[in-house]
Amino acid sequence: MRDGELRALRWDKVIIDSDLPIIQVRHGAGRAGDRSLGPTKSKAGIRDIPMMEMLVNTLREWRKVCPREGMLSGFNTSEAKVLEIARLIEAHPVPRIAVHSKRVRPGISARAIAKQVGVHHTTVIRVRAAMPITSNSLLGFVFPSKVGTMITPGSIYRYLQGCRRRSG
Repeated sequence: MRDGELRALRWDKVIIDSDLPIIQVRHGAGRAGDRSLGPTKSKAGIRDIPMMEMLVNTLREWRKVCPREGMLSGFNTSEAKVLEIARLIEAHPVPRIAVHSKRVRPGISARAIAKQVGVHHTTVIRVRAAMPITSNSLLGFVFPSKVGTMITPGSIYRYLQGCRRRSG
């Protein structure tokens, strides 16, 4: 698989619980730092790849520990609180002062959300940066960033190079 296809691979396209386990390649990731899903590089890129048993077992284990969208690694913040913060952020956009009228638009600050949910305001800021977060987006990407979003181009290659250097 190409780097962009691996970055765009979602769990719903990894069929591991069947007689013929396959990876359905249907999307690629954008190029030049773009983290959006798009078509594969060519029409021939749309394909089903059969998996060996070793890969199926590895993916089953990886799915148990894979970072999920909505989870912020390195925080003592529950998934329920992250989703509550995301819901409040969507319901109340960032307050801004309209320069021409000098009026504050309706909104809610990170500190106000933090106080309401019972977390530190930096957690709210980090959730806001990871938006959009929804309850049905959990277990999205097979190879996500620490917050569950699409990784950057070259991330998989850089990770594998690091493993190769450590192993000798």
